[in-house]
Amino acid sequence: IGVVLFFPKREHAREVGIVFFTALVVWLATQVLKDIFDVSRPFLVLDKVRVLLGADGTGSFPSGHASFFGALAFGLYFYHRRLAYFYGGAAVLIGVSRIVAGVHWPLDVVGGYMFGILVAYIIYVIVRKTGT
Repeated sequence: IGVVLFFPKREHAREVGIVFFTALVVWLATQVLKDIFDVSRPFLVLDKVRVLLGADGTGSFPSGHASFFGALAFGLYFYHRRLAYFYGGAAVLIGVSRIVAGVHWPLDVVGGYMFGILVAYIIYVIVRKTGT
């Protein structure tokens, strides 16, 4: 919703669609990757970790939140750089909060960012080459 507020003109609807499509693809792909890598969450492994937030499932790597918001921020970078910096900062805060909350390892978050950025870049290149 915040993205739409910064793209009030109809000609930006395509870019908004591409960015959200990218983030959705990344989110779905991370759910598959969690099953492949099967890394347990910190609160399941460490006795002294108390969960501050709820966590769905036991798979930790990669962080779906970090992947999604990393893809969102990097996807925006190609169309609206200032807004991308804002979302990038928010993505970092979200990633850190997931670690502090005890639901992700730092590598989960970093891996999520890297995956989200990679997929956002690939989709951007494909869209640019095909002109769609």
